[in-house]
Amino acid sequence: MQKKLEVIDTIKVLMMLAVVLYHCCMFFTGTWFEAISPAYEARYISALARYLNTFHVPAFTMASGYLFYCLRTEQGKYQCNCIEDVKKREKRLLLPYLSTLVVWVIPYDLYFNGFTMETFVHKFVLGYSPAQLWFLPMLFWIFILFYFAFKRFPVTTKGLICVALISIGGGYCLNKIGLNIFQFAMAIKFSVFYYFGCYIYKKNYRPKLFTLISSTLISVGLFGIASALYGLQEANWLNLLIETLNCVCSIAGIVMVYSLVTITQEKMKILLRTNIWQSLKKCSFGVYLFHQQIVYLSIVFLNGRVHPIAQVTLGFVFSVLVSTAMVHLLRKLKCARTLFAL
Repeated sequence: MQKKLEVIDTIKVLMMLAVVLYHCCMFFTGTWFEAISPAYEARYISALARYLNTFHVPAFTMASGYLFYCLRTEQGKYQCNCIEDVKKREKRLLLPYLSTLVVWVIPYDLYFNGFTMETFVHKFVLGYSPAQLWFLPMLFWIFILFYFAFKRFPVTTKGLICVALISIGGGYCLNKIGLNIFQFAMAIKFSVFYYFGCYIYKKNYRPKLFTLISSTLISVGLFGIASALYGLQEANWLNLLIETLNCVCSIAGIVMVYSLVTITQEKMKILLRTNIWQSLKKCSFGVYLFHQQIVYLSIVFLNGRVHPIAQVTLGFVFSVLVSTAMVHLLRKLKCARTLFAL
């Protein structure tokens, strides 16, 4: 069990870093940080951002499902005391969500984007677009769904297929009608990745080198196909086809990440024992909470002054270092440790 959890811990840290890199790259899509336009065009960085988006959060969601099912199976957690378990999830996910939203995300958003009541209510009161924090209520919904689902239904291959169909169809329909209050539609969409984590754990899946190579090729190939179709989308059936391709692409990306970490975990032991890695491991959740607004600052300072690759690199390093330092400082305060789940 310990080796399995070490693999999951490594995946979570790597995907946290991938999220930071993704946000540093997203600026060059021209549709992410609307306060400033990119001084240089960098389509290759935009493509990298879109590709990272196919697997970084899905892989993190898979890791959460894997850990959930592992603890449920090995230690008997998440089975009996429903009220207590839900309260713990609220403390772990919703409390830092609200705390970070109020003291960190909203002030930055008001500074860069101004204030209108309609936008404020849509983004933050109803939770449609709470910046990087969308993942937390989404994960809370998924926890609730599967907490009760697993009381009745076991993890099976048929179950995985059913959840995948619900995830693709239900997520698409809910998004289309705009029913994503507190990220409920996203919870349905990402539920297949959470279930997939449970499935990987139950099957004790041990990937080989061939799995890594084939999943990488499938991931990149489907990303290319979906990207080509995206510019042609007009009909609902084509949009649904793209959603299906994206889902399969994300599954392949998850297998790619899981295979890579599983295969190289033993060889990376020296790296994983370093103080830098251990610090990242301890601070990864806090880095996730605070990094995006620090990326904004790096964009304001670097945009047009350096080459796009240098901007992404410097922004990434700056965001990780500053958010890690913030976590270390906040941990000195008991109230901050509670409010931000640090």
